[in-house]
Parts: sequence; C-alpha cells; structure tokens
Amino acid sequence: MRAEAKRLSFTIEGKIPEKQYSEDTLAGRVNKLRAEKKMTQKELAEKCNTSSSTISNLLKGQVTRSHSATILAISKALGCDVDYLTEVDKLKESTQDEK
Repeated sequence: MRAEAKRLSFTIEGKIPEKQYSEDTLAGRVNKLRAEKKMTQKELAEKCNTSSSTISNLLKGQVTRSHSATILAISKALGCDVDYLTEVDKLKESTQDEK
C-alpha cells in the first residue's frame, strides 16, 4: 500500500523519478533511449513487431544473443544507429589497439 501511495504522490506532484541506466550494455542503452522517448516496453515491442516478453527479457539482460532483425527494429524504433546499440565502433577500436 505504501508503494502505491508513493507512486501516486509522484504523479500528483508531476515528478517522475529519474533512473540512471548504464550505457555499458545493450539493455542499458535501449532503456536509456526508451526512457528519453517516454516509450513503454509494450510500445517498443509493438513498433518492433515482436513480443513484450522478448523486449522485457532483453532489457533485463536475460538475452545473451538476439536476432539481428530484432536489434535493427529496436534501433529504428528508437531512432538510433545499430552501432550505438551494439557498440560495434568500440569493438573495432579495441581490436585495432591490440594490433
């Protein structure tokens, strides 16, 4: 009951608690962009033509591998580059540094 009252106070006061998302993971980057766009997981799933459970599992970090089509759909829905989500550019830099 207290949690519900607390949530209501944020709504009534017009305050939305800010969440900090780690940009070290795919889940963190997707969550950050989704929060910026005020998009629910369900809305993201619908825009990606995938299930809510797929998006939920991905955002919880429970998905270790994902279809490239899903990642592409997420990037389009969130209006970002696939490389940002997958950090391909950082991977390229780290392999070049090792040479």
